[in-house]
Amino acid sequence: SLVTMENNQKITAAILAGGKSQRMGTNKAFLLINNEPIISHTVTTLREITHDLLIVTNHPELYAEFQVTVVRDLQLGLGPIGAILTALSLTENSHVLVVACDLPFLNLRILHKMTKVMNGFDVVAPRSDYGLEPLCAIYNRSCLPTIKYAISQGELSVFQLFKQLKVHQIPPEEWQPLDPTGYAFLNLNTLEDYRLAQNLEIQESFNSQQHVSSPKTSFDCIRK
Repeated sequence: SLVTMENNQKITAAILAGGKSQRMGTNKAFLLINNEPIISHTVTTLREITHDLLIVTNHPELYAEFQVTVVRDLQLGLGPIGAILTALSLTENSHVLVVACDLPFLNLRILHKMTKVMNGFDVVAPRSDYGLEPLCAIYNRSCLPTIKYAISQGELSVFQLFKQLKVHQIPPEEWQPLDPTGYAFLNLNTLEDYRLAQNLEIQESFNSQQHVSSPKTSFDCIRK
């Protein structure tokens, strides 16, 4: 579509793949959902948005097979804000779509919606029941000075950063119709989350065969 073509020229997508999860004991990017590593699905989804893809990781050797530009964090030990800094610093585009590597139900329609409203803001971020979603958000390069200053002050919270920036929120009433399951921002922090995601995958494939929409359930134990 025309919208995609316009945005293709000015947006990079960056997958944040830090490495081994302490709580999970393994690299979350390679957890299998529907017999496919989450990161494979993520790359495929993001290629629908842009061909300019980055994987930000401290283990570049793991990602050679994906034929995506792989970069190391410019500054180690900063967590997500450091990876966002890296992605924004290394792109030539005006915007970067930042996505965590552990979102098994990343939703292309929501991402498209975000790209349509990205101009004129520092950040476009969906808001879920858990607050803003900084690891499924679009950042403008205009954020860079604020990010660098925050890091220089030892302030590494992305949520604190948002208070300094012009953020366009996508509220639930705008994204939920595009994601009937409500799991677009489910991330895998624990084995329980992973088991839930595997069960949802089975449920979804069953429902699509039966043409039944799955009920919305709120799992308030999932996040943060």
